[in-house]
Amino acid sequence: MANCSINKKPLTTRHEELFAMPTISSQMPVKFNNGCSWAEFDGYCSECGNKIDDSMVRGSLSKPFAHVAVIDAVGVCKPCRVLTVFYNRLHDDMRITAIKDGKWCTWEAELTLIERLKNWLLTK
Repeated sequence: MANCSINKKPLTTRHEELFAMPTISSQMPVKFNNGCSWAEFDGYCSECGNKIDDSMVRGSLSKPFAHVAVIDAVGVCKPCRVLTVFYNRLHDDMRITAIKDGKWCTWEAELTLIERLKNWLLTK
């Protein structure tokens, strides 16, 4: 990770530890007892906004609670040479929560056509 920065700030030992861990994609999917699962995690560069290559998003994926998985990772955007920190919670109701601008924010995952059809059939 030499010659890499985190939004112009120096890297910490924790960033280096996370980058030495396995890729997040190698730790997927995350499956929950209610049948929901997260098949992938896409990390986006905090500098240019482009998707960071899966091989460059590394860290830990843990499941501290039955309904939540936690991604604690860093990703390096090769073109920008910028490190982006990811601390995301994946929920069993297909929400993602993360800190953005100092506040916890929530995003909803987009359901695939098959998932929407399955949900529609289950409500009939």
